[in-house]
Amino acid sequence: EVSFIGRAFFARMHWRLQQDKRRFFAERALNPGDYTFGEVSIILVGDFGQLEPIDDWSMCDTESTYRDCPKSQRHLWKHARQGKTLLETFREAVMLKKIHRSKDDMWWTESCLRLRDIACTKDGDYDWWREHDLDRGHFTEEQKLYFENEAVWLCARCEDVGVRNGRKLAHMAEDQKQVIHQIHAEHSSKAARKFGANAFDGLRSTINVVRGCKVMLTRNIAYLYGLANGTRGKLVGVVYGPGGIGTFPEALIVEVAEYCGPAFYPDEPKWVPILPKTSVKEGTRYLRTQFPVVAGFALTVNKAQGLTIKEGVVIHLVGSKNFRPAAKHGLSFVAFTRSENFEMTAFKNLPPWQDFVKGRESNMLRMRTAFIRKLEALHEQTLAKHTDMKTASQEQAAHEQWDDQQALKPKRRKQQGPLRPCPGCRGVDAGVASGTPAEAT
Repeated sequence: EVSFIGRAFFARMHWRLQQDKRRFFAERALNPGDYTFGEVSIILVGDFGQLEPIDDWSMCDTESTYRDCPKSQRHLWKHARQGKTLLETFREAVMLKKIHRSKDDMWWTESCLRLRDIACTKDGDYDWWREHDLDRGHFTEEQKLYFENEAVWLCARCEDVGVRNGRKLAHMAEDQKQVIHQIHAEHSSKAARKFGANAFDGLRSTINVVRGCKVMLTRNIAYLYGLANGTRGKLVGVVYGPGGIGTFPEALIVEVAEYCGPAFYPDEPKWVPILPKTSVKEGTRYLRTQFPVVAGFALTVNKAQGLTIKEGVVIHLVGSKNFRPAAKHGLSFVAFTRSENFEMTAFKNLPPWQDFVKGRESNMLRMRTAFIRKLEALHEQTLAKHTDMKTASQEQAAHEQWDDQQALKPKRRKQQGPLRPCPGCRGVDAGVASGTPAEAT
């Protein structure tokens, strides 16, 4: 997933694979300097319109210099330069154009793509988004109740996530007379307690959960069985040892709808015991033992990147005087595209239109646009090399032929979401909103 990978991290991937294949090169009397990534095939997949890597340089970034980078990242500049050189060794590209996540709601798909490129309009996009604002839109009370209790809230700031999760846990504990389980991590020393979750691969010093609450895994546990970083479930119970409540638990039992592995409990095949994990802080001997779980009522947009949230989302892009989330490159696009259709999307305090327009001034948007042009040129060269499509017109004709073939296939019945489409959105569903491209209808 290339959008998660920065240039510095890309270089470290190369060096680690080179290190791992030293025996391979030695046995064949090969010069490692003539190869990249340990002679392993690398395929990069992703959308550069998403969020930039954290504490790293985007693959699209061609203008940053050593003088520009923060002091905390200057030790990575050598890696970033190497990553840029490695990216230039990729000589082939294929641009994928078919949308699958939200293909049943083409207006929403096209609107999100316009948002990605900051080509959206106030009357054709923003005014329709505003109709799904929980405070100012046309939702019924039933729909508002669903988004309040069932949908996942996506917030731009960590503090908003904490407030939302804390409020929901408190209401559950009070309304259902449940115990709030406050689980403190075990540390190898007192000095290890002062470090945040990022220092220990996402393991938090304290987590708060209530029986029946939504939870989310923060690392891959059994990826092939559906227990991956970002998987959501419901807490069934907390298993304590002889010391009872107040001691560090032995396991958390979580009901995960996506779990497809062996059944731990014959009568409840979706119940999974989550065991604690131990992580070491890089460069030290500090250890932290904690459960890779957090309350899952709300997530940051960064954490949600890469997820498809079928239960629906509420997008809460509240910022501050110096931080306008809607103007940040990729943040709005990632938040908007986590649901599968407009029906399952709502907003809480939708930012003003001026914030979205301000994104057009982004340096990253300019660099990404130039980078995509290079990829499109590579795309044409790659198709000409490996297929019969030697020109853009031949490629377009092949797309149209493929679309005609797909239209003849029997269509699966669209799975309806838990909400009925809003009466005020029927114009959008029919593709008659102002600014809606004819192709999207």
